[in-house]
Amino acid sequence: MIIGSGFGGSVAALRAAEKGYRVAVLEAGRLAANDPSARRFLFESLADRGVAPSAAAALGRLGDPAVSEEIGRRLGAARSDEERRALVLALRLDASPAARAELERFAREGGGSPAFQAKALRGLEQ
Repeated sequence: MIIGSGFGGSVAALRAAEKGYRVAVLEAGRLAANDPSARRFLFESLADRGVAPSAAAALGRLGDPAVSEEIGRRLGAARSDEERRALVLALRLDASPAARAELERFAREGGGSPAFQAKALRGLEQ
């Protein structure tokens, strides 16, 4: 995942693609809002520890209720606190009512270690 399509980002994306990597270039606009393949790539990127925070931030900035619901579904199915952390970050960065509802549902239903659950509950109180 390359952040920014300026000269450096474009060259990095080209070089990575030439080496056979799957590449996505994220720009400041709402590029992924209406692009299913970009959304899919961002969701897949949540599994990569190196880029999960950036992918979560990009998903959270979309502010799309459908994305918030998908994040909530994945949050309920997450197997590790590390995976949950990226998903909760995406919901916190999304200020929409749908994201808030998914966070509240997760806080009520539980999931994760007791320490992570307590942290999620505290996050809702802020």
